[in-house]
Amino acid sequence: MDRPTYLNAAFLGKHTLWRYIAGIALILIVWLVLGSIATAVLLGIFAVLQGVSPTVLLDFSQSTSVLGYSANFLILNVSFLFLFGGIWLAVVAIHERPLRTLVTAMPKTDWRRIGYGGLIWLVLAAGSSLLEYLIWPDTFSYQLDLRALLPFTILALLFTPIQAASEELLFRGYLMQGSSLFTRNPIWLTLLSGLLFMLPHIFNPEMAVNFTIMAFSYFLFGAFLAWISLKDGTIELAIGAHITNNLFAALVVTFAESAIPSPAIFFTTHFDPLFSLIAQIILFGVFYWFVFIRQKNRQTAPAL
Repeated sequence: MDRPTYLNAAFLGKHTLWRYIAGIALILIVWLVLGSIATAVLLGIFAVLQGVSPTVLLDFSQSTSVLGYSANFLILNVSFLFLFGGIWLAVVAIHERPLRTLVTAMPKTDWRRIGYGGLIWLVLAAGSSLLEYLIWPDTFSYQLDLRALLPFTILALLFTPIQAASEELLFRGYLMQGSSLFTRNPIWLTLLSGLLFMLPHIFNPEMAVNFTIMAFSYFLFGAFLAWISLKDGTIELAIGAHITNNLFAALVVTFAESAIPSPAIFFTTHFDPLFSLIAQIILFGVFYWFVFIRQKNRQTAPAL
């Protein structure tokens, strides 16, 4: 017997339209309003400690040089604690069901499945970066600075899983479950999830490289995570892949326009958005093949 898909878990609680409208409003208020207040408080504290005007720290190009990587990372990520809290409140208080039901319809979250998705994506991301190095070796530089990297790594390991998991709980979990009440077509759900994921990311500094390609890249990443979630019947693989993707970008290879400035081990002066997009599409295909085709004997939940 097929195990239930996580989309059906929406029916375990109260799921009328007004509850989803109220839930989205609650999430946005907690995330954007309370999260912004927390960010402003941190900015004020660090401004006082550094003896500078808070307006200086609002300048993305100056904040890292003034505060350092770790403090800047903390400021950029503290609001995701509120995103997670807002999602939890919406699901538990408004829909009256456990937060786990955004992830899976099973009694327990499969943490090994999350780790499995993360491990596969780590190998693929490393392979892609290695290929990029072989093509443009002169653009890569080794910049290991343990004094900067160690405290940053601790913060990254604490906050990045929360940030990435919160985005998955929102885009692949809450919003896709709500959308599935109106359509069960996996293609429409995938496209909608990709679009919703792209929208808040178009304000990232990577867009300065090539807005069209980078926006499309975010759309494809969101759509890919949605598709494997529908295929697997849970968002566990998506959570693992998303966490690893962000950690790799923060700790292993970075570039000037990265959304999160970091003292990563390697720095590249050549970020080719078209190469990145093509490599991303290939990685999606390899990931899908490895998880769902190569291991087709594993019992997976139906998409719908």
